[in-house]
Amino acid sequence: MVRLMIRLTTLGLLLAVVTMSGCSSDSNNATGNGGGGGGGREFVSGDLGNGASFQHVFGTAGTYAYFCRYHGAAGGVGMSGTITVTGTGTAAMHAFSITDNTLPSTTIHVNDTVRWTNNTVMTHTVESDN
Repeated sequence: MVRLMIRLTTLGLLLAVVTMSGCSSDSNNATGNGGGGGGGREFVSGDLGNGASFQHVFGTAGTYAYFCRYHGAAGGVGMSGTITVTGTGTAAMHAFSITDNTLPSTTIHVNDTVRWTNNTVMTHTVESDN
C-alpha cells in the first residue's frame, strides 16, 4: 500500500490524501489536479492495475461525469459514468468493482466516499471530466 499526501507547505494546508493498494510503489502514478473549484479536475486516479483501488470523497453537491482514459473519453464516450451528489446525509462508503469495460453511475450524498477497485487484467483509470 502506498500513501500519497500532497501538502501546500507555504500555508500548511493538506490538499489531498490518496491511498492506493494492490500495486508496488514504483508503478503508481496517481495524480491530483486540484480537485473541485480552482480550475482543476475533481479527481484523477492514475493507472489502476489489477487489484488496485482509488477512492475519492465528494464534498460538494453536483453531477460529476467521469471516464477511463484508456477505454472511454470525457462527455460520456465509451467506458464512462456519472456520480450525482445530493444534500448531506450520514457519510457512507460506496465500493465499486471494475470487472469489465463499464463504469457505474450512482447517486450519493455530500461527504460520501466512492472507492473503485480494478478487478480485471487490463489497466483502467477513473477521471472526472472536469
